[in-house]
Amino acid sequence: MSDFKWDNILNPGNTSGDMENVHIDPRSGEAVSKPAESRQRQLEDLLSQIPEVGSRTLDGDEPPPHVDITNFIPQTTPDGVIAPPPVLESDVTQSSVLDELEATLHINGSESAQNKEALLADLKAQLQTESPADPFNTPDSTNAVTESVQQESAAEIARRKLTEVQVSRADVFVPDKDKTQFSEADELSEKPFVSISPNAPTVQNFHIDDVLKMAVEKKASDIHFTVGLPPMARVDGEIIPLDFQPLRPSDTRRLVYDVVSDENLEKFERTHELDFGYTVKGIARFRFNVYMQRGSVAAAMRYIPNKIPSFESLYLPPVIRELSKRTSGLVLVTGPTGSGKTTTIASMIDDINENMNAHILTIEDPIEYLHRHKRCMVNQREMHSDTLSFHGALRAILREDPDIILVGELRDHETIEAALTLAETGHLVFGTLHTRNAPATIDRIIDVFAADQQDQIRVLLGNTIEAIICQQLLPRQGGGRRAAIEIMTGTAAVKNLIREGKTHQMYSVIETSKNQGMQTMDGSLAELYKTGNCSYEDCVMRSVDKESFARLAKTAA
Repeated sequence: MSDFKWDNILNPGNTSGDMENVHIDPRSGEAVSKPAESRQRQLEDLLSQIPEVGSRTLDGDEPPPHVDITNFIPQTTPDGVIAPPPVLESDVTQSSVLDELEATLHINGSESAQNKEALLADLKAQLQTESPADPFNTPDSTNAVTESVQQESAAEIARRKLTEVQVSRADVFVPDKDKTQFSEADELSEKPFVSISPNAPTVQNFHIDDVLKMAVEKKASDIHFTVGLPPMARVDGEIIPLDFQPLRPSDTRRLVYDVVSDENLEKFERTHELDFGYTVKGIARFRFNVYMQRGSVAAAMRYIPNKIPSFESLYLPPVIRELSKRTSGLVLVTGPTGSGKTTTIASMIDDINENMNAHILTIEDPIEYLHRHKRCMVNQREMHSDTLSFHGALRAILREDPDIILVGELRDHETIEAALTLAETGHLVFGTLHTRNAPATIDRIIDVFAADQQDQIRVLLGNTIEAIICQQLLPRQGGGRRAAIEIMTGTAAVKNLIREGKTHQMYSVIETSKNQGMQTMDGSLAELYKTGNCSYEDCVMRSVDKESFARLAKTAA
């Protein structure tokens, strides 16, 4: 901030008695001639410099400090020392000064604009307040030489006021920082919870394909990019870091944007959510979910092998292969996110593709496993690029002559109703839900509909259901993961319970129908424990009924 010229204003001594034209310079002790309008002009110059104090603390979007004009314009002190009043001679001069104040305020953004208006209103109010009498016309002002000590004191007071006004950032009142905004320093200031080698490279010289290849070599199922941590990978169900330095906001943005099409980039910038599929040639396919967190780009990538796993490699029960031979009905595969639902369905469709002559049509968001034409003709439609909605695609699907239909996810009552209708019209329909067991799956489907529709849906579901497969993945002792699977097939007893709304009795039917390939989740967990694939602690933690599991595990042992 430039220095104010206080001395010529604060020392109004006049040896000639004409205070309009003469004042005493306290440093030289001489009477100095001053034009009549000089005081007015200097006051205007003083006012025009006021915004500089506020603007020195304006960084980014921080609001300016409250400026008290009395800290800048000297007033008459209690000990009688004379100082010029904060008064302007005309409204025109006030307006011009305020215009200059507004022009020098460099404030951007809506919040800052409001602060600017409040500041200018505050200045206007103080300029228009009644000021003390003009000290230049007081009788005592003629004896300026005898009052030089007092005038020196006034100058010192004014300089002290100016020093107090020149506040630093720490002295200015600044509202609490918006907790939703995070800078790069915020992201990188906290020490990561993972150990990072000091020799680990940064990702600046790597393409995303290189990072994904490294994750696949470690047998990762998922890869994550987030600011403040190195690229993270899920291996055997646990998150571990890859050998890189922590990512910066510019790193995550570059890695992701390198593989995003212009159309998808525009969509992401608008919605901050994006799903798409991406293939690394010779390595694998990946399902991307890109999102924003703390104002920076983040991504989760699911590894999808180029080769679809077989039933044997997944250790799926033989009854699941039998289900893929059905010609109509509804087959649901359910479980939490990351439990292998997509892989199980892909294996069933691939088995159909190898053994039947049919038309397979899928609706996915996005396309994950790529199915080649083997014995079947396979058409895969992706949301947003091939169709705009699940419901619209399902409504038009009957005109596309399919035999087997895959619905990526039963999202709402419209999609569920369309899938049930397709199953009723003689198609084999596969779908997924995020439920933990078979009875909960039935309840979830029914509860989506209004109360006056639920009886009709129970009948429709009871007529079309072929099987519900619920699964979850557990870490396998020695490395890798194994699936615990609950299977309920659409026997006459199960369909009757669905129509009557007696889902609470389904476990009794499942337990007494093992000869038909049914099994409970607790029974499957007990078998994994019996064969030594999974630990007792992991199994009991994922059981539906811990007492039932403990009993089955004890029997198995």
